[in-house]
Amino acid sequence: MPDVKLGIIPGYGGTQRLSRLIGTGHALAMVVGALEVDVETAQRWGLVDLVTPKGDAETTALALAQRIAGYGPVALRNARRAIRRSAQCDLTTGLAYEQDLFVQCAVSKDFDEGRRAFLEKRSPVFAGS
Repeated sequence: MPDVKLGIIPGYGGTQRLSRLIGTGHALAMVVGALEVDVETAQRWGLVDLVTPKGDAETTALALAQRIAGYGPVALRNARRAIRRSAQCDLTTGLAYEQDLFVQCAVSKDFDEGRRAFLEKRSPVFAGS
């Protein structure tokens, strides 16, 4: 976050997202101090989820994307919605929203397919509905 060296602050929600992700103290160190962090610190602070050996990032990312692409689209969409909403509301509201999204998943054709595939010990073929 070298922005202050240029006489500006991080834009596009940088100050807001960073402080929510890693806490006010760490965010201040990175932004006000233009602190560069090493891989271990980035992992400890929750800035990165996965570190790969040099040169393996693309292969690892593609493998992860392929794995996720095999999951139920309705469930993926609703999981993202629930997690994003959690940062914008209190726990009670978030739990109610999650419950609504869970019900949407439970009545979907994707859930029926996922359950059948599990019982039949095969890979599911999700339709996204």
